[in-house]
Amino acid sequence: MIDRNNTHKYGYFLKEDGKITKVINRTNPNSKWDWWVIGGRRSDLIKTINGAKVDTARISDIDWTIDEEAYNKSIRFREVVVEEAELLDHESKEDFWSFYKKEYLINRYGDKESYATEINELGTFALLTPEKEWIEKGEMHWLGVSDDTKESSTEYRATFKDILNKYPDYYFTVVDCHI
Repeated sequence: MIDRNNTHKYGYFLKEDGKITKVINRTNPNSKWDWWVIGGRRSDLIKTINGAKVDTARISDIDWTIDEEAYNKSIRFREVVVEEAELLDHESKEDFWSFYKKEYLINRYGDKESYATEINELGTFALLTPEKEWIEKGEMHWLGVSDDTKESSTEYRATFKDILNKYPDYYFTVVDCHI
């Protein structure tokens, strides 16, 4: 058993079997994430103006347009899940499974166009600015649960765009942070 209550002496702990063990606390008390990796689960999220999918690109080289097919798919998702539209012949109920209730989707995103735009535009949950400021939609908690709201997300997205427009020659890197 490791002594986690600081009753060990001078960085050593006497185990039940009589062996002395060195105790090292490798925890960062100021940590925000337990691990991170460039790209990771969001690898190739950035599409460049020449069509390449990458994890890092100069901001001025990024294609910020929304993929039309993905946008239309999100519109259809909202129509079925929120507006309870009839399924088409080629669709199945499993295509429209959602973790969220329709009331949440309405309150969080508003209309289907706003939903499709926010879901499909290139964006991140948080941004580290050149001024070393950490900006995020809300506070991230365990299991990826966030307290962001429609308002905080709208404000973050506007700030995100302003910062990226301010630094077109800087590089944008997608980092997958895990909590």
